[in-house]
Amino acid sequence: NIENIEFKEQKINEFLDGLKEKLGLSGKKIYHPLRVALFGSKSGPELWKIFILLGKEEVVQRIKFVLEQIKKTSN
Repeated sequence: NIENIEFKEQKINEFLDGLKEKLGLSGKKIYHPLRVALFGSKSGPELWKIFILLGKEEVVQRIKFVLEQIKKTSN
């Protein structure tokens, strides 16, 4: 759970690697949507840098918002 990790480079990267494994997806399939949700672009700084720049509260809020929008459009 993203809310439980320490926002440091190594911990963020470990979380993202675990997410890839858990979902069985490539980095691109995870990193691009996350980067768009957080940064507004498919390309840009490394995700861990975006996480640290925005801070945990903002990252969690943006991810929750995107997930809510996905749920609304899938119904």
